Amino acid sequence: MIDSQVNIVLDAIGKRFRNRVLFEDVNLNIVSGERVAITGSNGSGKSTLLKIIGGLLRPTAGAVSIHVDGTIVDPEQHSLAFGYVAPASNVYSGLSGRENIEFIQSFYSRSNATADEILERVGLGDAGDRAVGEYSSGMIQRVKLACAMVGNPDALLLDEPFSNLDSQGVDVVEGIIEEFVASGKPVMIATNVGDEAARCDRRVDIEDYKRVPVSKGG
Repeated sequence: MIDSQVNIVLDAIGKRFRNRVLFEDVNLNIVSGERVAITGSNGSGKSTLLKIIGGLLRPTAGAVSIHVDGTIVDPEQHSLAFGYVAPASNVYSGLSGRENIEFIQSFYSRSNATADEILERVGLGDAGDRAVGEYSSGMIQRVKLACAMVGNPDALLLDEPFSNLDSQGVDVVEGIIEEFVASGKPVMIATNVGDEAARCDRRVDIEDYKRVPVSKGG
């Protein structure tokens, strides 16, 4: 069932760190319900591009726009439109899984599920009262995803979402991705794992947006 039409448009996005051009002239139209893999070698800029899309990092050039049911989202609200999961995403080890989610909920006005319901969705319903510091690495990955889903986001940005997961965890995360796509919400996944990229509708290789040096002479 399609809940909404969500399109994400990248217009000539470029990013430079000091004298290093990470990528440039990235033009993409990510359509409603599309699952897109962003691939490339380690350090190529996959994570940086996800952060730019999510409004967490400013591009050096270009702009990102988000269209929900034909209305452009206020750029100041970009980060609230996305659920973002990355290896560096923080959870509070001294809080329980439930308390982590409730803390994130305190920043949102549009969470449409209770903390317990969200924990059930990621397969942690029985672990909600335990301190996250007692969780396995795979459980921590899932509670990060749970926190990302709190604001009922219009799209998901997932940086290596299947890392540290056992087969059950992979099935849980895959099921959530499929739910988002079926509801018309795009999902972007940064990965250099071929099987993960193959499950996506489209693959965007960040290496295609590197500046090619022009040799002198000859």
